[in-house]
Amino acid sequence: MRSQLLICLERFYGVVIFSTNLVENYDKAFETRVRNIHFPLPDKASREEIWKRHLPTELPLATDITCERLAEVKDVCGRDIKNAVIDAAMRVARKGKIIVELSDLLDSIERIKAARIKDEVDSEELSSEEQAEISEKVKANLIDNQQKTKESDSSEAS
Repeated sequence: MRSQLLICLERFYGVVIFSTNLVENYDKAFETRVRNIHFPLPDKASREEIWKRHLPTELPLATDITCERLAEVKDVCGRDIKNAVIDAAMRVARKGKIIVELSDLLDSIERIKAARIKDEVDSEELSSEEQAEISEKVKANLIDNQQKTKESDSSEAS
């Protein structure tokens, strides 16, 4: 699949933007063909600002919740923070609780981080049969697209 992607990239004229939290999973052949810009995870001050922006004033929060305290949790990105707020609010609502407590938000963050780590561990390589099947499908689509392009070009020429 990577080989086919690289072939498509080499034939493509334009800008392609890839985004990932797992750049270390790119293979060297891919990295040599793309320009890599590293955006580190937010620092404490940035996490604090992200928490401020994602905690709506309408959300009833316990008095001990501060964005400064929440920002102490490391290794989270803005998406994790946004999802933690939504997850905590939904869980609190389902339980019939009136306010979101600090533990609700911290538990949500830990669930999100654990799921991310589990996904990284659970991801497995495709079998050779799966790789061959995908490669054939990609090749067939490339050939089909080339034929359509040729047909389109010839109809425009006439």
